[in-house]
Amino acid sequence: MACRYHRQVGEVDVVEFVDVDVQWRGAVTFALDPTDDHDPIATWLRTQPAIANEPIDVVLTYLAGLERPGRFVDVGAHLGTHALSAATGGHDVIAIEASPRNAQLMRLAAAHAGLDRIEVHNVFASSRSGTVPFLSDGPWGRRAEPAVVEAGYPVSQVRAVAVHRLLTALRWPLPDLVKIDVEGVEPLALAGMRPLLERDDAPAIVVESNPLMLEAQGGSVDALLGVLEKYGYELHLIDRTRTKTLVPIGSDFLQTDLVEDVLATKHKPALEGWTIARRLTHGDLLERVLTTAASELPESRLFAARVLRHAPYLVRHAEGRLALRTLAQDTDDRVRAAAGNPI
Repeated sequence: MACRYHRQVGEVDVVEFVDVDVQWRGAVTFALDPTDDHDPIATWLRTQPAIANEPIDVVLTYLAGLERPGRFVDVGAHLGTHALSAATGGHDVIAIEASPRNAQLMRLAAAHAGLDRIEVHNVFASSRSGTVPFLSDGPWGRRAEPAVVEAGYPVSQVRAVAVHRLLTALRWPLPDLVKIDVEGVEPLALAGMRPLLERDDAPAIVVESNPLMLEAQGGSVDALLGVLEKYGYELHLIDRTRTKTLVPIGSDFLQTDLVEDVLATKHKPALEGWTIARRLTHGDLLERVLTTAASELPESRLFAARVLRHAPYLVRHAEGRLALRTLAQDTDDRVRAAAGNPI
């Protein structure tokens, strides 16, 4: 049963502590703002006695497979679903989070749970030092675009650091695993890790790929994955449609869902209980994009329309053509514009 109580603290007026079973590995304590009904991850933690998803499973399984306590760096840690879970499991953790409130909540959770193997740093992971305007927006917190700043949205000026420089300053050993989820600026975070990525014993990477967020920050999926390939990493899609399954991919991977996660390693990944499947066929890709096209989320349907328009081999199939025609009549203007006027 979750243990909950409130206390007065600095920037967050009221804090709720909840214990949640993560990946059936035992209870993890999280600190939440009970007045926040905007953050779906906070709602998930608050309302579910147990949570599980594939990327978290990859992180915890990878660390558990080491012969000693692992060293884990969580870049874009949000409320700590990965970071606090790893620290609770006895691993050493550096949590990097640009949102001042989220960083504070993680520190409170760690203190409440008596975790002494996690350090939380309220910084923005970048390729160089400086200051960045940051818009806190639940799990979608991001570097604020000039239009956002000019419109008067509340932004925080957050210190920017390169991950490798931060770890050097902390005298931290080489990490075993790094997770990166920073809403489109993953390439910047990777650029700040170059000395780590160049090593033969470079850490494994779990990175989120969100094409719309990447493009908003001037990047792309192929560029993101291409950086990892350039440093000699092998890439595997963490398949959300199948249990404990990795799929080999390359930087030319056709992403068919709005958000995917990729495991990058310099050796064949050894995850207990996980299997490596064959590469995706055109038929597999079509099936996946049809699922995205039927999503209730307009952003997902928008993305599906773009994929279908720019992958002619998918619309050669009757199902692909029908999906694109359906999207061209969508209730959302953006989706209709993305679908164009299919024949």
